[in-house]
Amino acid sequence: MNHSKIILIALCLLVIGFSTNCGTKASKNLTTIQENTKEENTSVFDFGNIENHTYTNDFFGFKIPYHTDWNVQDQEQMKHMVKMGHEIVAGDDESFKSLIKASEVNSAYLFTVFEHEVGTPVDFNSSFMAMAENVSYAPGIKRGEDYLLNVKRILKMSQLDYTFDEEIYEEKLDDVVFDVMKAYTKAGDIEITQIYYSIIKKGFSLCFITSYNTKEQKTKLESMIADVQMH
Repeated sequence: MNHSKIILIALCLLVIGFSTNCGTKASKNLTTIQENTKEENTSVFDFGNIENHTYTNDFFGFKIPYHTDWNVQDQEQMKHMVKMGHEIVAGDDESFKSLIKASEVNSAYLFTVFEHEVGTPVDFNSSFMAMAENVSYAPGIKRGEDYLLNVKRILKMSQLDYTFDEEIYEEKLDDVVFDVMKAYTKAGDIEITQIYYSIIKKGFSLCFITSYNTKEQKTKLESMIADVQMH
């Protein structure tokens, strides 16, 4: 199965912490995703909305209040951001480029917020992302753990040197159980931690990804995760 979009964006979140420019071709395809889900769900897929510093997605049934001084990326900024991730993940590997391209119509980035404006001269710009990938075509993916194991496999194929905690564990977000995976990598002397939260919902893997490199950043992201509302 193709899980490269989540890796693509996850790696771009690392890159954007150190650069002032990112770019890509659009990865979302709302019409295709809606067509893929129409037969299985009575509700219509949507990319959610933001009001009063809260992201709401009625299709997946969740809300994410975010820090008022953090910076939300709109869809154009997200498209622009993903291209650099695409280039870094694939490098000169044509087969991996094909893998990424094949995943595009099944994936949607829903919400991304950074601690600082993109380009701010900080060591690393911590972030929170919500995204979804249609896994209805992969019957072996029955829960978040199955999806995360595939993510882990693809991350190991990337050009960045990732290590992982041995166990994927469970964590409740607003009394809903997500499977969680911790991943670690380095950019120069800066150590980066990424935490992936996944649950299977309406034929999709709904994923939250936090990326940070300091205890202060970790604390801020943990408070955001604690405020997630599932309904």
